[in-house]
Amino acid sequence: MALRMIQNDSIEDNMKMYLDQITRNTDGAYYDMLSIMNYMGPGGLVGNVTDSYLGATDNFDRFIEQRTLREEMAGLGYVNTKLVGVMYYDREEKKELISGMNVRALDGSHASLPEVVECAGNVIQAAHSSILGSGEEPVFSVMREVVFGNGKRLDVYAEIEADMKTPEEINKAGRPYTYIQTDERRITRYSTNPVIIQGQKLFSTTLSKGDYQVETREGYKIMAYRSQMGYINAVALPDNMYQNEINHWRMRMTLIIVASFLIFALSVFYLYRIICRPLNQFRRQMVQIGNGALQAVHEESDIAEFDSLMREVEQMKCQIENLISNMVEKEKSIQKTEYEKLSDQSTFPSQYVELGPVDGTDELPERYQRVCAEIKEASFV
Repeated sequence: MALRMIQNDSIEDNMKMYLDQITRNTDGAYYDMLSIMNYMGPGGLVGNVTDSYLGATDNFDRFIEQRTLREEMAGLGYVNTKLVGVMYYDREEKKELISGMNVRALDGSHASLPEVVECAGNVIQAAHSSILGSGEEPVFSVMREVVFGNGKRLDVYAEIEADMKTPEEINKAGRPYTYIQTDERRITRYSTNPVIIQGQKLFSTTLSKGDYQVETREGYKIMAYRSQMGYINAVALPDNMYQNEINHWRMRMTLIIVASFLIFALSVFYLYRIICRPLNQFRRQMVQIGNGALQAVHEESDIAEFDSLMREVEQMKCQIENLISNMVEKEKSIQKTEYEKLSDQSTFPSQYVELGPVDGTDELPERYQRVCAEIKEASFV
C-alpha cells in the first residue's frame, strides 16, 4: 500500500507537471491570438489599415492600401514566429479579403471548427489540423467577427502551432501520455487518445477554474486542469502503467534493501575485524599476563596503532619477566646469606661448652639452653 501511494504520487506529480506545461503553452498561444484579434479589429494597428483599404474608392488607392495591408499582416508573423497564418474572410462573398497570403486559402470551414470557450466575442477553438498551413500538425485557432466603418462584416481568423509534446526533463521515463482538450461543459473537443473520442463527456462533476481532477475512464488514468480562460486540458495514461511502475518500484526497493543489508553486514564484519578482534586479542593477553603466562603470542593485525600497542605489551611482559627473575635471584642471594650466617652461629654453643662454669657456679646448662633457643629462634626468622 505504501509503495502504491508513493508511486501514485510520483506519477500524478509527473502528470501534473506535464499538464501545467501544456496549459502554459495553450494559454500563451490563445493570448497571443487574442492580441492579434485586437490588432486586426477596428481601431487596431492592422484594423486601421484595413479600414483604409475598404474605404478606398480609387483603384490606385486600393492597390496602395492593399500592399500596406499585406505588409502589416506579414509583419505579425515576424512578431510571433509560431504564427501559422492569419486572414480576413468575407462570408457574404465566401472568399478571403486578400488572397495569396497563406499556403492554403480559407474556404469557410473555420466557422465549423470545435470551440472550447467564447469570451468578448472571440471564439477560442480546440486543437485541430491546420487549414492555412501545409502540414497536418495540430494548431490552435481563434476566430472573431468584426464590423468596419463602411459596414463590412468580416471574420478574423488566426492559427498558431500547438505545442503538446512532453518535455524530456518532465517525462524521463518515456510514459505514453495522450492529450485531451474539452470545452466548458466537459465535452471532448480534441483527443489524441484512441479511446476518448471527440464529443464524449469526460467528467461527471464540474471543475472549477484552477482546479485539478483525476478519474479513471476506459482503462486510463486521466488528470484534468481547468484553465483560467475556462477550457479544460487533460492528460491520460494507461492504468496498467501504474501496476508496471509499482512492480518496478518493488524490484528497486528489494534491491535497495538487499544492498543495504549487504553493506551493513560488510560494515559489521569490517568493524569486527578492525575493532573487536584486536580488542579480544588484547583481552586475552591481559588474562594471560594475570595468570602468569608471559610468553610472546602477539599476532600482527592491519592496524598500525594496535600493533604498536601490542608491541608495548610484549615489552611490558619482558620487563615483568626480567623483574621476577631479578627478584628470584635476589631472594636466593638473601637466603644464601642467612644460611651462611646461621652456619656461623651454630658453632657458638660448642665454644660455650669449652668455657666451663663461671665463677665456680654450675650455670653451663642454663646458658647452653638459652643460646640454643636463640639459635632456634634465629633460624625461624
